[in-house]
Amino acid sequence: RAARNDYSGAERAFHRTVRLAKGHAEALFQLGLIEEEKHNSDAAVDYYAKALRHNPAILDVKVNPRVLDSKLIHLVLLRNYERDHARQASRFLGTPAGYASPAPPQATPQAAPALSPQATPQQIVTPSAPVTDQGTQSSPPKTTT
Repeated sequence: RAARNDYSGAERAFHRTVRLAKGHAEALFQLGLIEEEKHNSDAAVDYYAKALRHNPAILDVKVNPRVLDSKLIHLVLLRNYERDHARQASRFLGTPAGYASPAPPQATPQAAPALSPQATPQQIVTPSAPVTDQGTQSSPPKTTT
């Protein structure tokens, strides 16, 4: 319908699709294109932002070539940035491996053991010269296949 310039029919069909499948990113994006065509930028950005939240691949030209038809994608990215940033910042990060649960406070502070302790000077071995002189070694035996 949109290809035949029947925008009102296409809009009804896309709204029906979104009503039946709430996260249908392609239909949401098409609704954004229709709103942008009607010069309703705020509604277009809303539809684009919803589509992008449901399917981030919608920005890939190989997946959605119509992304090139929109002049508002930069506004969509700005709108979704705050939500994405807040979501990523509030993710629970577990305790790193090697750490136990916090110990109760002690009267005398003690140094916590390092995760990879450094060797003491007595444990350090200095490198030595090679065992054999590589110039006098014979070549490995040849194999036949």
